[in-house]
Order: sequence, then structure tokens, then C-alpha cells
Amino acid sequence: MIDRLRNFHKYLEMRAEELADRPCLTDGERPGVCFSYAQLNEKVNQTAAFLSCIGIRKGDRFSTLMRNCPEFFLLYLASMKMGSLIMPLIAGLPVDELVATVEMFQVKALFVDAEHCERALAAKERAGKTLRGVFCVRPPVGIEVQDFASALSSVSDVTVSFDHIRMDDPGSLYFSSGTTGDPKGIPQSPKNLLTAAYALAKAYGFREDDTQMGILPVYHTALATYGFWPSLCIGSNFVLFQRFHRHTFWRNLAEHRIAFVEAVPTILMMLLNSPEDISQYDLTALKFIGSGSAPLPKDLQLRFEDTFGVLVANKYGLSETAPTHFNPPERHRRKTGSIGKPLPMCEVKIFGENDKELAPGEIGEIVIRGDNVVSGYYNNPKSAAEAFRGGWFHTGDMGYVDEDGFFFLMSRKKEMINRGGEKIYPNEVDNVLFSHPSVAEAAAFGVPDDVYGEEVMACVKLKNGYTITERELAAHCLTRLPLYKCPKRIYFVDEIPKTASGKLLRSKLAKRF
Repeated sequence: MIDRLRNFHKYLEMRAEELADRPCLTDGERPGVCFSYAQLNEKVNQTAAFLSCIGIRKGDRFSTLMRNCPEFFLLYLASMKMGSLIMPLIAGLPVDELVATVEMFQVKALFVDAEHCERALAAKERAGKTLRGVFCVRPPVGIEVQDFASALSSVSDVTVSFDHIRMDDPGSLYFSSGTTGDPKGIPQSPKNLLTAAYALAKAYGFREDDTQMGILPVYHTALATYGFWPSLCIGSNFVLFQRFHRHTFWRNLAEHRIAFVEAVPTILMMLLNSPEDISQYDLTALKFIGSGSAPLPKDLQLRFEDTFGVLVANKYGLSETAPTHFNPPERHRRKTGSIGKPLPMCEVKIFGENDKELAPGEIGEIVIRGDNVVSGYYNNPKSAAEAFRGGWFHTGDMGYVDEDGFFFLMSRKKEMINRGGEKIYPNEVDNVLFSHPSVAEAAAFGVPDDVYGEEVMACVKLKNGYTITERELAAHCLTRLPLYKCPKRIYFVDEIPKTASGKLLRSKLAKRF
């Protein structure tokens, strides 16, 4: 079906006709704010007309600096229709970095919420003439700024032609998390996203009346690729919350009769470390919780399921590929600790040296190809030539596939520790440390060593109220790991640095220690 449609405008028009009055996007923070499929398409067309009026054309960049709100998806989907590039920026971005981003990418407009209004206006004062305006969703009182809703309503009669836009024209520009180097711009097209979304929706096995919930930030691809896009393909309702609220998480699931919500391991940890009696909530609609964006420790998954009686499905994907692997939530169907099997829309292999395919059980680099994979990096031919070579996208993630076709993730390629010729994968050490009942979070990393080349170190964050010595934790490691894989030192820290998507920043720990 994707190949039969000229562009994303035709696709959304089709969904609006097919589903019409069915709820599509609901604001979980503001009662009564809900867009049907027909209303959403109408608003997206209006947003595209507004963007066109302020000079946004195919390939032009505009940015969002905001928490989750339905207005983000109006801009996001309008950009998909227009072939412009929406650049979602991390909430709380300092003014200096905001100015640098605006100037580097020649951002033509900034769309912000009340929280970020002042810093956006400050950036506009310092940025060049490329930035044509700042538009605020529900502006704060006392600040003179253009109101997004008012600006939108002023162009209600303007129409835009989308005939020159194709399904494989990029509509968004996200950035890699930069765990091992500088972030890279990733231009995603509707074809990339819909290809993955239909495959993931089929794996979920949901129906139109299975409501989804969104809590991950709009500036990370997971909110859209694991939640919104599959919801759009299924024809269900997507309930969007401003952010993850630990104290209202279970209540929100019950009140909105949620079938699925995508989370990250950090969220699962936070819920587990402050357990709530959820028997007071009707969670019969909840089928499972998804976990992606960062490795899911086996012990965390099992402890969460045993504590709350809620299944967790592990998944894998990158901004360059959208979701590619799904491990079913049911214990009899899955292999706990695996990222699952590849979705059928893509081909996945394990490559070793000289890009040769390895046999099952052998550890190498995960490589992917398919219509879900983006065409390259934005204005970065050197990095693109390295990563997108030989017709495959080289993920930089190390892993293996077993005889049954289940894939297992070991670590980022650049994070692998080489101790005297022995290859040590940090995730393996993390999982052992995390299996101790006193440990809330753990991160292993390598540091230079005069004798072995590199030595294993680790940082640990303890659960509230728990105490343990470094010697006791080291002894625990020895029960599950050979001596050469055990951390030489274990440091206790208050926080372990992570990216916005929850990935561990081991490089920061390596520099610090």
C-alpha cells in the first residue's frame, strides 16, 4: 500500500476518509482535547498552509523546543506532507546551544511551549536573519510572543499543493544520541516510518479499539516510532501526556483504558524502586508495556513483571532504522534477555571482519537493510559512507543471533573493552551488577591500563535505603563472571549520566574515573 501512494498527504487523506470520526490523538493533560482522524488531517493541512505562508519549503528546517503536546504532531505530520525538515530539539537546551543549532542548520522558525518561550526569544535576538519567527503554544502571561493557535487560524483559507512531494522525501531531522561520538542528523521519510510501523503494528496484534499512551519525549524518535506511528496504522487512539509522571502512571493507564505504552528501562526502574499497590486500578485493558531505546537488563524485566504482574516486551531499533526487532511479552514465546527476532520488513545479519556474515552464536556487528532504513546522514558524507556501506546499515552495535533466530545485544562497538586481548562487553557486566538486590543502576566501562591495555571499571547507583561495600559487590560479580571480566574498581555514584533517550554515557564515566 505504501508504494501505491504518491506521498504522505495521500496516506493521511486516506486514513481520514476510512476512519473519519474515530479518535486519533488525545491530550491526556487537557480533558476534552481530542482530534478524530478527519479533524487531525484537517488541522495538519492548516498547519502546512501556515508553514508555507512563513516561507517554509521542501528541505527547509524548522525546530520545536517543547514538552509533549498535540501541537507537536500537527507540525510533525505537516512536515511529513511538505517534505520540510522538522528538527525536534531537546527540552531545556541552553540558549548558547540553541543559537548555535539555529545558525548551523539555518532554522527558519522556532515552535516552543511556555516553558521555553523566554530562551527562544533570547536566541532569536542573537541568531542571524534566517530565524524568521518564534511561535509559542499557549504563551505565558506578560511575554510578547506570537501565539501558535492565533497564527494558525489566520491562514485557514490557504491551500498547499503536495503533488511534488514523494513518500521517500524526508520530513524530519532527528539526531543520534551521540553515546560514542558527535551526534549525526538522521533524515526520516514517511516511507521509512510507515514501513516499520505496519510491521510493528502486526507484531503487537492490536485492534482499532486498543488505545495507546505516549509518555516519552517528543524530541526522541521512540515516542513516534514505537507508539504514534503503529497507532496510526492500526487506526487506534493515541493518548499523549506531557511527560512521564511516576505518581500518576498507573492511574492514567486505568482511566484511559490503555492497551500499550512504550517505556525505557529507566522508567521501569523508577516504578520498581517506588512500588505502588496497583490492585486499586482496573488494568484489564493493558496488554503489555514496551521497553526500547536502551538495553533492558534481564533481572529488571523479570522483577518488574513479578512485582506488578504486567508483562514487558523488549524491542530494538535505531533512529536510522525505526524499530527492527520485537521480543514477545509472553514468557513461553520469548527468550528473556534477547532483543527478539527481526520484523519481516527488514533483513538483519551479524557481520565480522571484512563485512563477512558470521555463524549463529558468533559475536559481531548488527547490520540492517530494508525500506525502513534512512538513506544516509544529513550533510555528513564521511559518516554516511562508513555506516551505509555495501548496501547495509552498520549499526555500531555488537551482538549475535542464536540458532532459533533470536538476536542478543552485547554493547556498542566503540564501548567494547579489550583487556589483554580478551573482549569484554559492558552490558554483560551491567547485568551482573544489576542482579544484586541493592543495585538500582549500573554501568561498566573501560579505562587505559599499562599492563592490559584496558581495564574494567564500573559505577553503581544504589537503591534508596540500601548499603553495600565495594568488596561485597566484587564478590557478587565473581559468582557470575570470570575474574578477568570483573570490575577492578566499583564506584558508588548518585547518578549515572544518560542521553535523553536513556542510553548510558559510558564515555563520560571513563573520562571522570
